[in-house]
Amino acid sequence: MAANLFYEHDHEAQEQKNQLAATPFPAGFPLWKLYAEHQETGGDEELNRANAIHRLNQGYDLVNHFDHSNPYGMGAGVYYTGGGILSKEDMDGLTNRDRLSILWTYGCSPNAFDMDSISEHFLRNPGGGGIAFVGNTREGYASQFYQDLRFWQTIFGGAPEVGLALASTQGWSGAMASFLTNLLGDPELVARIQTPMPLIVTTNPEWLEFTGPQTVAVQVKASHPWLPVILPVANARVAFWKDGETYSAGLTDATGVVTLIVAPRTTGVISLTVTAADHLPFLGSLPVGRPIQWWLHYADHRVGDGADNGNGRLEAGEAITLPVALTNEGVNTATDVTATLTVELDAPVSVLPLIDGRPADPQQIFIGAAGAHPAGVPFLVSADKASGRPPYNPGADLGYFVWTDQSGWHVHWAGGGEAHEFAGWLISLGELRNVQGYNLEAGDGFVTYGPAAARFRSHVAGADEDGLDFASRWPGSDLVQVTSATAAFGEIPGGETRWSLTPFALQVDPAFPAGQSIHAALTIYHGPLPGRWVSSFELPVARPELRHWPANGIYDTNGNGRLEPGERAELSLPWRNVGDGDADDVTARLTSLTPWVIVVRDTVAVGDVLAGTTVVPTERFVIKVRADWPGQPDLTFALEARDRYGNVWRHDSSELTSPPAAPTGLGTLPERTAMLLTWEPNSEPDLAGYWIYQDEPGGPRLLNPDFLARSSRWLETGLGRDQAYRYFVRAVDDSGNLSPLSTALADRTNPPDQAGWPQLTAGSIWASPALADLGKDGPVPDPVVPGLSLVIGSLDGKVYVWDHGGHPRFGWPQEIGQVWASPAVGDVSTGLNAGLDENGTPDVVAAARVSGAHFEPQVYAWDSYGVLLPGWPIQVQAPVLATPVIARLNPFPDVLGKNVIAAAEDGRVWVWDHRGQVQPGWPITTGGWIVASPAVGDLDGDTDPEVVVGTWEGADHGRVFAWHHDGQPVAGWPVVLPSGVFASPVLADLDADRRPEVIVADHGGQVYVFTSQGTPFPGWPQSVSAAITAQPTVGNLDGRRGPEIVVGAENGYVHAWHADGTPVAGWPVHIAGELRGVGSAAAIGDVDGDGHMEVAVGANDHRLYAWHADGTRVPGFPIRTGYNVVSGPALADMDEDGDVELAVGSYDYAVYVFDLPGLIRPRAPEWPMFRYDPARMGYYPAQWPWLSWLPVMMKNR
Repeated sequence: MAANLFYEHDHEAQEQKNQLAATPFPAGFPLWKLYAEHQETGGDEELNRANAIHRLNQGYDLVNHFDHSNPYGMGAGVYYTGGGILSKEDMDGLTNRDRLSILWTYGCSPNAFDMDSISEHFLRNPGGGGIAFVGNTREGYASQFYQDLRFWQTIFGGAPEVGLALASTQGWSGAMASFLTNLLGDPELVARIQTPMPLIVTTNPEWLEFTGPQTVAVQVKASHPWLPVILPVANARVAFWKDGETYSAGLTDATGVVTLIVAPRTTGVISLTVTAADHLPFLGSLPVGRPIQWWLHYADHRVGDGADNGNGRLEAGEAITLPVALTNEGVNTATDVTATLTVELDAPVSVLPLIDGRPADPQQIFIGAAGAHPAGVPFLVSADKASGRPPYNPGADLGYFVWTDQSGWHVHWAGGGEAHEFAGWLISLGELRNVQGYNLEAGDGFVTYGPAAARFRSHVAGADEDGLDFASRWPGSDLVQVTSATAAFGEIPGGETRWSLTPFALQVDPAFPAGQSIHAALTIYHGPLPGRWVSSFELPVARPELRHWPANGIYDTNGNGRLEPGERAELSLPWRNVGDGDADDVTARLTSLTPWVIVVRDTVAVGDVLAGTTVVPTERFVIKVRADWPGQPDLTFALEARDRYGNVWRHDSSELTSPPAAPTGLGTLPERTAMLLTWEPNSEPDLAGYWIYQDEPGGPRLLNPDFLARSSRWLETGLGRDQAYRYFVRAVDDSGNLSPLSTALADRTNPPDQAGWPQLTAGSIWASPALADLGKDGPVPDPVVPGLSLVIGSLDGKVYVWDHGGHPRFGWPQEIGQVWASPAVGDVSTGLNAGLDENGTPDVVAAARVSGAHFEPQVYAWDSYGVLLPGWPIQVQAPVLATPVIARLNPFPDVLGKNVIAAAEDGRVWVWDHRGQVQPGWPITTGGWIVASPAVGDLDGDTDPEVVVGTWEGADHGRVFAWHHDGQPVAGWPVVLPSGVFASPVLADLDADRRPEVIVADHGGQVYVFTSQGTPFPGWPQSVSAAITAQPTVGNLDGRRGPEIVVGAENGYVHAWHADGTPVAGWPVHIAGELRGVGSAAAIGDVDGDGHMEVAVGANDHRLYAWHADGTRVPGFPIRTGYNVVSGPALADMDEDGDVELAVGSYDYAVYVFDLPGLIRPRAPEWPMFRYDPARMGYYPAQWPWLSWLPVMMKNR
């Protein structure tokens, strides 16, 4: 499915799909193309809602879609051809039943699974829909076609698993697209790439005579899709299960056979499932005849370590007894039951890996959870060093991946999306057991040579992942001694469990490696019968790991905590057990490594250090520093701890005289109930980490007493909303020396939400809120709806109006099509609270950005109750992205009503009267593309307002126009710029001549100021070295020197200049996030109650920022939203309680209002909202308090 995306006859999406259709699909693969303009682009059928539903109901296995979307709908030719939208209700109503689809799309946010998204409705439809959905959780981009192409190339290139195919797309369109594209569904789901054939499954035996463990061979075959032959099916997944009793699964080999062990405990049937790529699933069963007479197996064990520390855990160095319980699953009593115990350990493995016939680069080998690289090839690795699966993506990462887990060893390889030949050898230092191929196909495989060696080879393509899974064991080891290998159980009746009458016994060496278990096996005998059972279980072995923890204190003669010449001092050195076993009866010993110190007391008793605890010994070491010590070199020591089993931990170079420096560069990033702390990493080579403290009335409280922060970031959670906090950080080195505390870092969590907010729409919010009084009837306040209302548009196609408490106003929302432009609201311009028609009620004007055969872009005007005004809406034949303006252009006071000014993307500028009639001289065609909003103000001082508009006429060309009310150009205009204009121009009197200057920014990163005659203003332009899409904002930041100009740029900087073009001290400032653009217009007002002006602005790192006039950040800011904030914030006392509310929209579909302590009086906001006022005039009224002191100067001017 492919639509016209951005303009009429825009075939980019359809051309992408034609390119896709010609690339990964095999010849003759059935494709059906739903294209918006199918006759012109080679499609099979027109893309519209009805046709899309019809095709989805047919149950196409694979669906590819690209059109504008949102969380609640997916376009079906929604723009320019009028095909409509697939809704959640449409997905709920699909009737394709079990012919379920896999749907891929890169439209905007249909997979926003944090909302009630259309993707979830597609999957949850019990009568049809789909089985997997891959799409964007937020905005999508046409550039994601490279992900689209890669996804299907992987599916049809030998890796049809949906998760692998998605993984292969990561990074192809940048990190943003990789994060946005997500899968709802099973990542192991295999996409069907040909007509599925039925499987032919046979078992040997065909039924089980008894319960109990036994082997079953399964043969899987299938008919060829078009040849009259039956062939074995390799890599079919076969699974047996019986609820609560047995589960066994495996893959068939090249002959289509797999042999599995099943162990049913009761009669009946065992379920059998077989699945294979491009085949229909097989569901069957295996009958179980009658109960077995006897079946004995392991049930439980206990660790008897009372002679040691008695904690019930097997630990390195301990000698234990091992009582074991057996269960008899048979129906008859087993008599004279005995068992013998044998143990094995994981043995190291040597690997010789080859890629394309050459030894693999060590950097292409990843071992264990840390993804460590070996020093060379071949390499030897032990189980404890390989613990945990390394992170890798078969579709992107080339190489070998080696790890161990509870199921054994794994050596896998992947081609990173390309075709490669892999081969090599595995050699165990013990014995190889149960070697199984992972995903090996016919022609690939492995061969074992004796008990310790195996050779492998395979060909991988696309996102394939092949490998070997196996066990590598020492049959015997000096690390574990079985001191009593036989136990007696007596009689065990059928269906019961008995503990051994005599226990087994083990002795574990203190050197037993950390992170390993003992693999124990019981051979169980039933009296004189020849039969026996083998049952296995794991014995985890815990091991303590002691570390010298930061010094508890240096108690010296003068009490300053520093060692100095001639001093005698006591040292308190704690120990931390970071292992999983207890360290018992620990003693510590201190030895001086320099001649400058005598250790008077060199041994102290530490006692027991339990796992996960820190112990401060009651005894202290005592040392004496020689009086002639010159202060250098450092006083270094060797520190050793030893437990009762002979485990030894050494710290061979501990120095107590050179603590690290206090951390610097501290910063905070507040959240609603959390605080992120950051600082510059210390540079000391022996740095161990950091302690983080929160300042409290009783003194600093350590936040991480049990571990060191290894990075220079710390997130403190569980905090209160709108609360102040102070933090300190100190560094710790390997010897336990502590730095001084850092300077205090103070901030507060985010301010509270206004009651009733946020409010959620069904689309991203591009528009900026207008705050206006819609609850007044003439001069009398409406007692039902006091305060200010919030008016905003959403890309869900609606214009919303809420009162200050978040309640929808009567008659709202109104649906008109996607609203990108910010709505305008009429306000007092002459006389009473007059609206557009000056009947005493404010009106709302909004524009829809839609066009095409079935939709017409229109400009709407309603009264405050959502009733269209006579003569409205107006069709303008082109999308409208620029914000409309309400203003009185006609200079004649006897002419009723105001005007609406709107600029369309086709470059025309319109002016209508309050009845929707086009005014003489309008529209005017500029010849450019207009996305910037008009500004209205009296440029020449004749009380006749002018209209100012900027245009985009190419990346290297733009113009700024100015016209009188009758459409005649103002002398000196238009002005030509070296780059197009995205940012809306504003008007402000910068030099107190009572004529506003025109301030405009171009996309090339220049900010210009022109006089009313179109000549350059002194001190301008100024460069920001990045593209500008945000409107400049004007306001008096410092209260002294007249207005300043503030603008954000796409490199994440926000600039502020005085009227003469000199930078304001402390500016520019920079946002914190990695997505660095600032496309939001700033608001200027008091947000923190200090009586001074602050700057508030949104950013593409999903946050809303506020800075003081000196460029320092306002505590409690930034505030995180769910996505980009390009909406310009608005400041006003919405609820008339005397303080300020801050309102803003976000791409996350929400409109936020925060309750701030800022004051409206004595200084009102300098720039309250986008375009300054609700009417969106973009005009800053001159505020020059010092003019009253200089009347003569004004007369002279």
